[in-house]
Amino acid sequence: MWIGGRDAVHREHVRRLARRLWLNAFASALMAVSTLVGLTPAWASGVTMVYSWVGLLVFYGLLRSGYSQRWADPSLTFTQLVFAISSVVVSYGLVDIARGAALQLLCLLLAFEMDRLSPRQLLRASLFAIGMLGLTALWRVLFVPVPGQLAVELYDLLMAAVLLPAAIWVGSEVGRLYSRLMQQREQLALTLDQLNELSGRDALTGLTNRRQMMSLLEQEHRRQQRAGQHFCIAILDIDWFKQVNDRHGHGVGDQVLRQFAAVAAGALPAADTLARWGGEEFLLLMPARDQAQGMALLETVKQAIARHDWAALATDLRISFSAGLALWDGSAAPDTLLECADAALYSAKHLGRDRCVASAPNEPPAVPPAAPAVPPTAAPVWFEQTHFRKSGAAGQVTPLAPLQRLQPQPVPRAPRRIRPSPTVLPGAAPPTGWLRLCADLLMSTDPAIREHLRLPLIAYVLHVIWIMAVQWYAVPAGHLGALQAQAIMVVNLVVVFGSYLLIRSGATRRLNDPGLVLVQMICACAVAGYGYAVAPLLRPSLLHLLCVIQVFGMVTLRPQAARAAGVAAVLVLLAVLTSLLVTQEDGNLAEMLKLALACFVVGRLAVLSHQYSQVREKVAAEQQQLVEAVAQVQELVIRDALTGLFNRKHMQDLLVQERERFSRTGLRFCVALIDVDHFKRVNDTYGHQTGDEVLVGVARAAQQALRDSDVICRWGGEEFLVLMRDTEPAFQGLMAMSRLRRLVDELQPPEHAPDLTITFSAGLTTPLPDETLEQTLARADRALYAAKASGRNRDMVAVGDDIVVQALPQPRSTAAAPTSALPC
Repeated sequence: MWIGGRDAVHREHVRRLARRLWLNAFASALMAVSTLVGLTPAWASGVTMVYSWVGLLVFYGLLRSGYSQRWADPSLTFTQLVFAISSVVVSYGLVDIARGAALQLLCLLLAFEMDRLSPRQLLRASLFAIGMLGLTALWRVLFVPVPGQLAVELYDLLMAAVLLPAAIWVGSEVGRLYSRLMQQREQLALTLDQLNELSGRDALTGLTNRRQMMSLLEQEHRRQQRAGQHFCIAILDIDWFKQVNDRHGHGVGDQVLRQFAAVAAGALPAADTLARWGGEEFLLLMPARDQAQGMALLETVKQAIARHDWAALATDLRISFSAGLALWDGSAAPDTLLECADAALYSAKHLGRDRCVASAPNEPPAVPPAAPAVPPTAAPVWFEQTHFRKSGAAGQVTPLAPLQRLQPQPVPRAPRRIRPSPTVLPGAAPPTGWLRLCADLLMSTDPAIREHLRLPLIAYVLHVIWIMAVQWYAVPAGHLGALQAQAIMVVNLVVVFGSYLLIRSGATRRLNDPGLVLVQMICACAVAGYGYAVAPLLRPSLLHLLCVIQVFGMVTLRPQAARAAGVAAVLVLLAVLTSLLVTQEDGNLAEMLKLALACFVVGRLAVLSHQYSQVREKVAAEQQQLVEAVAQVQELVIRDALTGLFNRKHMQDLLVQERERFSRTGLRFCVALIDVDHFKRVNDTYGHQTGDEVLVGVARAAQQALRDSDVICRWGGEEFLVLMRDTEPAFQGLMAMSRLRRLVDELQPPEHAPDLTITFSAGLTTPLPDETLEQTLARADRALYAAKASGRNRDMVAVGDDIVVQALPQPRSTAAAPTSALPC
């Protein structure tokens, strides 16, 4: 904290500066050793070290003090890189022993900033380095002449001009890959946030949904257990909402729910949360409120609902609500608190509705009285269509277990392998015409093979340049023997053509390293080490080549392979160092110091490559986790929290798709609107918990009764909508309702409601060519009301504007009928 500062940004900038500090320290130590043994003049070493260390201290002061925050680049990344290059150029001009290590240091300095600078900035820095080295070499040739120096200087500069841009282009892939992965990660995170928001909202009203409200309620319960404060919850139920649907239609009913939600939420303070609990029920969470404050807030909401102009939706429409409030007493669990609020709501309804009732503190929830015996006016039936030849009988169906809450399970998805998308060279336009044909012949039309060949092709170019340098410069100049040159060229050609044919054929696509990058890196290191041993005048460029080889592993290698490449390069350097110790020639001490610096630089590059590969795998793993999380949230978004069925919004999307398919192909589909009979009486008599269990049981029965191609959703409250593809309603649709009615009939009632009987009515229709989807659903709605008006527990089919088919109920057998049944 003292060195880096308290600000996290300043500490990060200082931490990255420390990487250059360690490099500077190691190079200064080697320079001091060379001065002590008489290889370097003391004044040259002193000027070089003072220049580099003063620059480091100045940058540290700017970053540590925060003064650099005033500039466009507060990290001073490009400025630091330019200064570091100037330090290398100073050592290149003043210190003879440093001239062989200059290219290595430049490669490492550029690698330090590959993940922060753009490709253009890296290219500018490399061109600056080559230009400064060229001017320095020219100065030495003119003022410090050495026999044969000009040819060697030109060769080194030419190799630097080739290898540095190649290394920068390969290294810039690191920056582009990181940028692309981070953008994808940000997009996925944003998508996840949006889906989380959608998964917590009710599709019809826009309020918090039941799933999210349960999470908020549990969080508030845990918070207040620590804080010791009170909070209230209230269940609000719109009075006589069923009559709104029956008299004015479900369209008006939906508008009532939307406006009720908007008006009630608008009357609440920001700290309170209103959620749609189910159907026409809403749950209000009031943190840090006692019972009197909660009742006062409910009264405020009631006045806002009373002042609203409901007649704009339908003539003489008046909306009110009943509410039950429960106060958390410091010990009750959330489920118990909900039961208390439900019992208070039940009392409010029995007292005449349009009122709010508070549950007494610590009062256990009242058990609803047993339902009176009512003649089974509309008992569950297994009906038959007398006007069709086929009967509605179905095979044996296993009775369902007692009702229990159904929890939706996320759909498992196969993991997808994330691959980086192919990239194009900066500034290059996609090839066209004969260029595209040549590119396809060279790199294949398979995107995966093209991606695997993209990096090796750059290495092949460097192999060819190395062969040309050996053949046209090293051999004629006498730096390399003919037999040695032939061995180097043969190995290079075998590596180039062998790896190319394997990758181009697709034989390596299943390997962990499909581009054979590790194999080519090890072979190149071995060839460079052999050249270092047999061609002393080529050693500076060969050490630079070893550093550039390590850069190739930063883009594609996995952590284990990156370690292997670094170990191979260091072993090659140690083998060369061992050979120098054995030969004991003149000047070996200087070469050993250069090799020591080369081992440090190559090892540091290998560490960077390993770190980049780890970060790349971590980002890819996090991206995969986000993809899977998005898939799970998407599944939650389309599911109803209570029943696990699809919700209304998702069904609307499916209906739109099916309507478009019908318009194109003419293949009809059938929709069935299902309503649980007398569901309001179930809630009023047995409580909302039992009502929830009934809905879950009907949903589970529907999932068993319908075909795999059929889709059912919870349309709202106690209503369900079934989409049956390629189905005629007058026969196949009624058969499906028959199967569902039989399974619903076999549902076992809860233990506390043994006389509960569940039935439903349904309205079926099929779309007409000249009508909209809303008109189709409206006809199904009219068919449903016709079924309910004719006695419930039956199905009606709408053909055109007429209800022409009626499925008549058949009495249940005496053995199956209960002694006392309440039609629900």
